[in-house]
Amino acid sequence: MICPSCGSEIPDGSESCFICGEQIKKIQPSYGGGQYGGGAAPSYYADRYGDPNNNATILENSGRSLDKKTYRLIIGGLLALVVVIICMIMARTGFFANKDGVYRSDDLERAFNDYIDSMGLGGSPQVSGMKCECTLTVTGGTYTIYMAVALKGEMIYEDSGSGSISFFGSSVTFDSGMHDGERGTYDHSNKTITISIDDPEMKSIGLDKIVFTRE
Repeated sequence: MICPSCGSEIPDGSESCFICGEQIKKIQPSYGGGQYGGGAAPSYYADRYGDPNNNATILENSGRSLDKKTYRLIIGGLLALVVVIICMIMARTGFFANKDGVYRSDDLERAFNDYIDSMGLGGSPQVSGMKCECTLTVTGGTYTIYMAVALKGEMIYEDSGSGSISFFGSSVTFDSGMHDGERGTYDHSNKTITISIDDPEMKSIGLDKIVFTRE
């Protein structure tokens, strides 16, 4: 007889295959219906694959099982790839980076000097010794921004404000304070925060944005 599991030839009447160890199910007779007064009951093949004489059914069932397994592997691989890509993008945009610290900008002083030069007053004693300070301090989810201009030790312009700030990838949002609802950009590679300026007075001296660089 032939083992229905591995196809090896084994002695007739064996209860198990000595090659693969598979248990052999005995064919149980059933009465009424066979050519000799009885027919064979479903065998090992029938229990496992269906009709033992229907090879198409066996191949169909085994192929269906293989398709499901392959499908699961493909879906799992695609999901893993998507997760890896998302993590790479988030890491590249500084999503996981600690953004706390003091950011400074020279744009305010540069804008004032350019404005003075445009008026033909560059280097004159009246405006010499001008000092500007422009800082953005980020702590957790809060920020404080400070701008000041001093001429010969006297403050001629000063402004400050604070509120909450949030980061998502390369986007910066000021949720409250003097820039409530304003959006900026965050550059992880250069550790810079860029804020657009809508103040008409600032725009009048050519300052339409401020780029803060982390110390």
